[in-house]
Amino acid sequence: MSANAIASGNLPDAFRTKLREGPSQRAIETLIGAGAGRPRLERVHFSDRRPVLLQYAAGQQTVLAEWVPDAGEDQAAATIRRLRKPRHGQAGGRPEARIVADRDFILRLSGLDERLPGLKLLYNAGTAREVIARIEGADPGPVTAHLVAHRLGKRAVLRFDGANGTSRFARLRSVKSETGQVQFARHVALWHALGDKCALRIPTPLGEDPALGLALYAPLAGTLPEFAGLDGYSACRDISAALRALQSLSIESLPRHDAAAETALLQAWFWRIAPIFPDLAVAIRDPLDRVMGELEDLRPVPAVPTHRDLHEKQIVIAREAAGILDFDTLSLSDPALDPGNLQAHLFLAGLHWERSLATFEWGLLIGMPDLPVARARIWRRAALLRLAMIYAFSDIAPAILRSLIAEAAQ
Repeated sequence: MSANAIASGNLPDAFRTKLREGPSQRAIETLIGAGAGRPRLERVHFSDRRPVLLQYAAGQQTVLAEWVPDAGEDQAAATIRRLRKPRHGQAGGRPEARIVADRDFILRLSGLDERLPGLKLLYNAGTAREVIARIEGADPGPVTAHLVAHRLGKRAVLRFDGANGTSRFARLRSVKSETGQVQFARHVALWHALGDKCALRIPTPLGEDPALGLALYAPLAGTLPEFAGLDGYSACRDISAALRALQSLSIESLPRHDAAAETALLQAWFWRIAPIFPDLAVAIRDPLDRVMGELEDLRPVPAVPTHRDLHEKQIVIAREAAGILDFDTLSLSDPALDPGNLQAHLFLAGLHWERSLATFEWGLLIGMPDLPVARARIWRRAALLRLAMIYAFSDIAPAILRSLIAEAAQ
């Protein structure tokens, strides 16, 4: 079956079986050692170009499993050979010991990716030092690279720690497309539009190396917001101010994400879960129809710059100001999208923490008096259902999924 068909939701029965079984214990132990136990399924990523990707947490390791029917040792060996070629430069990551074939899966530990040649900097400190020096125009001294995040074939984040205590972050993208360069250019435009005195802080762009698919940023000072007590209310105030600042900007050439695009996204996820989790699809059908109708009936308003993937882990608070990370999905959209999305994520966080964050959800809107509460609730419901469908493909507790759907139905 083609990747396009799978991405659009036409998942075959064979995938349902493999999703339930997961990788074999033998393959897991080959990668991370005996006695590791069963890994925890965190996410399933669908793509229109690559195989379905299952992402597992195994202790401190991340195991990436591509579902490739009839995958064999030859395919794993070919991937290893590509990674060892000079243009990929990832031989230092020992791919021969970190990639295995397992029935219908190709498994690997994160940090190895033939589509992200910038990952060579993770294994070659000298090259990392040279690249940073070329971008910044000065020798940074010895640096140590750490893998922060990795989505196979799509992106990765590295942190470079200098011997002098200075850190930098590199976002890596495939060099076969211009996506990384376009996103870096938008970040630079956003940086210039904000100016020095603004309620929104974003990472300072330091430069890029298109040949490596690399964009370099300074770290953003601050800590994750604490949604508890007075500190939680202060964080809500700062986040609201940051969103108002973002929405006030005039930035050219941003993609648009309107209500119709959100509806299409929700439908795509529903088509994915329906054949795999029919009982869940039954529970989602009515609230999904409702929210899609609400999105269709929304009164048009001027589109504003939006983050589009805002959640609590993308935010840092310092000096009574909010900083926001990762503007890859920067778009022109409804001013209620970001607040509604963040509210949905706070509801989910509250389920994990076993305490309600409702007071902080609505505290966000106090600082946005011009935003109709009813409009924010529509985008919140859409995000709740999207989260339920995304995390259906994980080992999340079924009670959490039911709570997300029930909340969206209110």
